[in-house]
Amino acid sequence: MANYVEHLEKEQEELEKLQGEWELVLGEIWKLGVQALGKDRMCDMLITSSPPASSRLKSLAKVDTLGFEKDGNDLASPAVEPKKTKKSVSFVNQAQRPHFLNKPSVLIKRVPSTPNFPANEIGTLEMAINELGAKEVAKLQKAERDYQAHWAKKNAAIAMIFQE
Repeated sequence: MANYVEHLEKEQEELEKLQGEWELVLGEIWKLGVQALGKDRMCDMLITSSPPASSRLKSLAKVDTLGFEKDGNDLASPAVEPKKTKKSVSFVNQAQRPHFLNKPSVLIKRVPSTPNFPANEIGTLEMAINELGAKEVAKLQKAERDYQAHWAKKNAAIAMIFQE
């Protein structure tokens, strides 16, 4: 029994260590995401409004899903009928975030933010991209029309030969 208690203590210490490392990594992801994408976007991506998995598992554990009575008789429906309870509504405050997201960054150098590009240069570049290939497409369409006209003349000449 003493070995088992020691094993549980070691497991608990390792879980706490892993949780600390996870909080550090997630905190850095949060800070970098806020810097690059913005706080609202990161809130949408990382903060969910669904209840934690542990509360869902507790509610599922209350219902016997095997469908067996204690004496082993097979039943078509669960042995314990779930009681109908009042539905409760809770609102998750999006402003509440885990405490580890607000810790200072451990990165030595701050990640550079994206530069602000001038809007007029971007517009000019987009128009140039849209115009790319327009001349070549026009040439190809003209070549296709010429090709169709050429074959129309050939077919007309062949039809004239067969008519004679």
